[in-house]
Amino acid sequence: MRPNKPFRARRSPIGLLTLTMPPKLSVLDILHRTVVYSLVGISVYGIGMGVVVHRDTLRRGRGG
Repeated sequence: MRPNKPFRARRSPIGLLTLTMPPKLSVLDILHRTVVYSLVGISVYGIGMGVVVHRDTLRRGRGG
């Protein structure tokens, strides 16, 4: 398996830089990205729910 080429910057017709991705991704790379993004999503969800539960607990403790 050959390594992926790095991102190549090129100029678009309107003068902005655009990035082009390497054309092929391996199955293992796609699976790895899926796992990583899923774990990040679960972590963000968990932190958000922790904040919500904490605020609810404080509100209930104040009797409001």
